Amino acid sequence: MTKKNLLLYALIALGLLGGLVSLRHRWTAEVNNRRVELVVDYGDAQALANTTRQQIDDVLGPLKTAGITTVAITEDTLGTLNAAGVVTYQRVGPETVLTFAPGFPGQRARVRQMLVEKAPGLVVTSAGVNGLRIGSPWPQFSTLPIGLDSDAVRTVRRNGLLVAPRLVNFPGVTAETIDWEMAQTKRQCTAGPGPRGLGPIIFAGSSVLGNRALVKATAGALAASDLTYGSVELSKTFGDEELARLAEAHTVRVHSIGLDEMGAMEEPTAIERFVRAAKERNIRVCYVRLFTSGLSKDPDTIHANTEFVGRIVRGMREARLTVGEGPAHPYADDPKPGLFLRLLMALGVAGGSVLLLRVFAGISGKAFAAALALGLMLALGAAVPGTSPKGREALALIAACVFPTLGLCAVALPRFVREGSTGEILRRAFTAYVQMTLVTVIGIVLIVGLLAGRLFLIKVDEFLGVKLVLVTPVVLVAAYYGLGLAALKPRAGWAERKEAVLSTARALAAKPLLTGQIVVGVVALVALALLVARSGNDPGVGVSATELKVRSLLDKYLLVRPRTKEFALGHPALLVGLAAAASRRFPAAVLPLLIIGSIGQSSLLDTFCHLHTPLLISELRGLIGWLLGGIFGALIWLAAARIPAQKAAL
Repeated sequence: MTKKNLLLYALIALGLLGGLVSLRHRWTAEVNNRRVELVVDYGDAQALANTTRQQIDDVLGPLKTAGITTVAITEDTLGTLNAAGVVTYQRVGPETVLTFAPGFPGQRARVRQMLVEKAPGLVVTSAGVNGLRIGSPWPQFSTLPIGLDSDAVRTVRRNGLLVAPRLVNFPGVTAETIDWEMAQTKRQCTAGPGPRGLGPIIFAGSSVLGNRALVKATAGALAASDLTYGSVELSKTFGDEELARLAEAHTVRVHSIGLDEMGAMEEPTAIERFVRAAKERNIRVCYVRLFTSGLSKDPDTIHANTEFVGRIVRGMREARLTVGEGPAHPYADDPKPGLFLRLLMALGVAGGSVLLLRVFAGISGKAFAAALALGLMLALGAAVPGTSPKGREALALIAACVFPTLGLCAVALPRFVREGSTGEILRRAFTAYVQMTLVTVIGIVLIVGLLAGRLFLIKVDEFLGVKLVLVTPVVLVAAYYGLGLAALKPRAGWAERKEAVLSTARALAAKPLLTGQIVVGVVALVALALLVARSGNDPGVGVSATELKVRSLLDKYLLVRPRTKEFALGHPALLVGLAAAASRRFPAAVLPLLIIGSIGQSSLLDTFCHLHTPLLISELRGLIGWLLGGIFGALIWLAAARIPAQKAAL
């Protein structure tokens, strides 16, 4: 071990220390945020009451007992009041006369107040005891939102449930209007008898309130009124990402199944969707749409829905989540690492990068000093805030590409066991398997530490290098072993390594290209392309029905489903390749197996790049996949070891 390598190991150790401290901060933030809020729609509850000819209280009460915390109420518009028979309108020249039906006290005053506050340009005057005269045609103001129905709010609160306001954006909105509406909504939903607190603001319609120019004002109003914003995952709501970024300290993630999709979905599938969202994606609000037509196996519609909610609650409690104990809350503390920790982790990234360069190029002397100085300068510069807005992400991407490659290239292959037992071969192979994985784990710690932060936990920011992380180690490992660099001594310099690469390239060029080699190469490229296409947050290739069934079985019988390309492909291939190197049987298979094995290591690291997934889930997924892959690899080698030596040599 040279002094140069000792220096690089020291830098990596410092980075590992900083990463572990930052990782601990993120772990604490996740442990303190385990409460899930279940929300149902007031319209669904009312439809359920109408279907069963019950009072709305007879529906809300059992739902609360089952585990529902909150009821979402959507703002009315004049159009919805007209459809409900609360108000009628009549065109009188350029004006409109609104007439309010008797039996709906307070509606005239409510509409007047909202028109004055939200559309100050409209001329609004009285038209008798039950009417208003509006100085504009009906189509120009009929879609204006006029706030939450106070009767619905009181109904929800008297049943001991919270209100989740669903506000609607509208033309002509101003910063002053936004401030007023947020404050007014909070007063309305917390006044009088009922539980303390308020559910999240979940905007209805195609955009958030204030989109687009006034999103900053909306974020300020949320903070001023201490309200929580519910950001619906996978939604196409305009302004959602920007608002979540500006209001990160007041944002929770919401998962919902659309009403149309819910109508065609089986109950177990819906339950699994909600539980997995909360367990594996840091979803803290589940917007549960009800089966308003009931279920075929349970003719009692109310009972069927309360049982449906109860099964969701049980699933979440089995996942050690807290349900039914109040509203979801944002991450109180931002685990984003401070400058000192970022600088430490930057040292680790720089050390690992220069070490990988030495493994490939054997640089020393002035070249080593220059590479180290440049690496430190760039890494430390990226860690300083203000130098680059994506500095931490760039460092994390470098670490993700470097450390899995470093593990497979810097860790020596197992020593040859001459006439050794199968047990000894597997022992040496497993030792190298552990050592290579530990190097990958250093990269995992650095990535998790660098990208700890509230914006990553609520998935406003994401790790964007998933596909590159999967490809880079495969290409570099293939180059390292395929070009003969692995056969050189660790102290070999640049000149010797260059000559080895050129010699290997000349030898390959002199050999005729066989049809079988072309076919194997094309198959390998197609497989790699498929691997890349199926990776990432939005994969371009779907999953087959058979694989979905296998995934379902793994989810059922394991704590967390491991990734298929790890336990069924990459990890077994790596262990078998290491065993083949230790025994010197199947020598032609060692290189392909190591290349395939690099997929397992890069995928293991990639598991932790899904930063909105709780650390515990990623750790269990990675560990289960690693252990299963090792077991499968050992079983495959035990079967291969029974092949006679003459056949193995062919």
